[in-house]
Amino acid sequence: MNSNKFWTITNYVFFSLVIAVCLVLTIVLHLDWLAFVTCSTNILYFVFLSDKNILNYSVGLISSATYIVIAYNSKLYGEMVYYLAIDIPMAIIAFILWLKHRETALRVETRKMSFKWLIITFVCSSACVVAGAFILKAVGGSNVWLDSMVVVISFVASILMMLRFREQWFMWILLYVVAVVLWSINFDLLMLIMSASALLSSVIGFVVWYNKNRNKLNKK
Repeated sequence: MNSNKFWTITNYVFFSLVIAVCLVLTIVLHLDWLAFVTCSTNILYFVFLSDKNILNYSVGLISSATYIVIAYNSKLYGEMVYYLAIDIPMAIIAFILWLKHRETALRVETRKMSFKWLIITFVCSSACVVAGAFILKAVGGSNVWLDSMVVVISFVASILMMLRFREQWFMWILLYVVAVVLWSINFDLLMLIMSASALLSSVIGFVVWYNKNRNKLNKK
């Protein structure tokens, strides 16, 4: 069994167990069912994404739609507007683009970003985080710096994902480190589990996508 196949199987098995645990917690602790749907579909989203599987967009749309309500209730207005106006339309466009660049029926071809564009992406993202925090503070948002970071990083990661760059995983990992902190402050058990699961799945995704690119280079 090659390393990619090992990580893929581990991903599916482990996170299926995580979803089962979330279901039990929701029933036993009488947690919010909307949060459970968001948590479970988000976990599946990253499991599919790390496997380069285009089915990620089907569960991703469900996760985004339910998260909009949760963000609104938590006064995370930046995230609410982002998912409503940007994330859902981008997911539809990205799905169409992925369909045009598949290596198999369900799996997409991946790409590597140049170092120059990686630096440009980092600088522009940092500037947008600062601007976003001031805007969110002006409209009375909560945890404006963390909220702004989540929005900006989500947007950049989604763009890189749309373009099939493996460097998207740097952004996803950073995003869910911030999200773990955010949901520790605005405590929500299922959202915290979701963020921690997405963080771990993002690390696995980076390993799988990196190995895929390295294997291609070795064959040339």
